[in-house]
Amino acid sequence: MTSNFVATVANGKIKTGVNETIMRAAASNELKIMLPWNDVERDVDSHTATKNFHVYYANREYIGSDGYQYVDLDWDDIEYYGPETTTICKLEDGEYLFFVHNFSKGYPLSDSESKVEVFLGNSNVPNYPFKVPANTGDNLYWAVFKLHVSNNGTNVQLEEINKLYRNGLELFSEQLGINNPNEHYDDYYYGDDYYRVDGSAPYRNALREKSLAGLFLLNLISLNRRFRIN
Repeated sequence: MTSNFVATVANGKIKTGVNETIMRAAASNELKIMLPWNDVERDVDSHTATKNFHVYYANREYIGSDGYQYVDLDWDDIEYYGPETTTICKLEDGEYLFFVHNFSKGYPLSDSESKVEVFLGNSNVPNYPFKVPANTGDNLYWAVFKLHVSNNGTNVQLEEINKLYRNGLELFSEQLGINNPNEHYDDYYYGDDYYRVDGSAPYRNALREKSLAGLFLLNLISLNRRFRIN
């Protein structure tokens, strides 16, 4: 059984080594995205991308040219249930895409019963809930929604996408007009469909690595990384 509840942590201190996940509540001007799933699929991943950045488990924040943190992947979960949480701390004009990747791909993504919940400000209930489509088949990617931001971040419109893709190349090309994400972001992507041309090792906040031949998952998570509070 899983459940969510609101709690207050005094002085930023928590007890670790227990079977709960604690998340920092969003500020009134922030946006929080939560991705929970069940105990069928082991690892489902959150991705937030624009033409300027791609935030996911190997690149967990976007810092703007002004030095402020714009997007933060607060919590990356690799062992069932989640939730993974992403905070959009500051909005800049443009088009944001949020999508989900079935990283462990032991079962169809629909079997994970993944949900995406968008919380506006410090709301305790999701303002925009989404459920993974049924019968996803061999599609590993779920494009969930876009944010259209204008007027210096003050005008925000959410557009539901709810479309499945077999590979990330198709998703980036159709949704963001980016045909080669690796070159565009100067990034090493660990997915099963594209990677850095020179095969070099990941270099930014790497939490895990998948070999190109066997797609072998290597956990690099330390044992004391059970909780994280900013």
